[in-house]
Amino acid sequence: MTRPKIAVLLAAYNGHKYIYEQVLSLISQKKVSVDVFIRVDGDCKIFSEIVSKLASQFDNVHYIKGDVLSSPSKNFYNLILETKDYNFDYYAFCDQDDVWCENKLIRAASSFTDESIYGYSSAFTTFNSSGRKKTHSIGRQTEFDYLFQSAGPGCTFVLSKAGFAFLQGYLVQHKELLSVLAHDWLIYFIMRLNKMKWFIDTESNILYRQHSSNVAGVNTGFNAKIKRMKLLFKGWYFSDLKCLFSFAKQHECTPRFTDVFALRRSKVHSFITWIYFWLYFRTHL
Repeated sequence: MTRPKIAVLLAAYNGHKYIYEQVLSLISQKKVSVDVFIRVDGDCKIFSEIVSKLASQFDNVHYIKGDVLSSPSKNFYNLILETKDYNFDYYAFCDQDDVWCENKLIRAASSFTDESIYGYSSAFTTFNSSGRKKTHSIGRQTEFDYLFQSAGPGCTFVLSKAGFAFLQGYLVQHKELLSVLAHDWLIYFIMRLNKMKWFIDTESNILYRQHSSNVAGVNTGFNAKIKRMKLLFKGWYFSDLKCLFSFAKQHECTPRFTDVFALRRSKVHSFITWIYFWLYFRTHL
């Protein structure tokens, strides 16, 4: 049986501490053929040298020099747009510092049961320096979830060859979307807006590292929930939501939110978002 060929796209920035552990988990995936493309942003020579050394050690690890000044989303977008190798069956996205279980990619590849599926995401397990672990479910898809949230962390995302080619072309055609800060949400939004089927896996095969340097953490704990609520009214979430919702309206997607539980995959979050949309967000479009 031919092994699926999978490109792993990793956007990195000053990731000295965990890069060896992470890369080893990526290239040790079972029953698949993997190539890892690491785009290094920033001007840290030490980190660039570490990644360059990894690329010289392993034929399937590739170092890509990025920008001196950038952002996590821009690093990912550039990595997606600069990818010219279309000889892979699937394209996976990888966050810095995470650890992948050895069956993550074969599990994802096996979920593309027919050509109508273009994207995949899954449950994930957070862990921290104390060793504490917690598995998070993504939940079932709802009619309008893509307008309000991602299909989970981007580090669980895998696209088919056709899905990746479509994403590239769409981003080239609609460059205004590159201002969206949440690249994972944007990818899910593009696929669902264009009626492309997305599969959500209930099993976790990734360890999502939590530490003080995370750009975006997981919504757990009282303080995290308060922080996320603030983003509804001020911050990147409001900015991204405004951009995506305006784009959807311009492309003849003007949904009527008559079902209070159709906006998010969590019923509680859906209800809160429904109130937020009608009482606050709609008046600021």
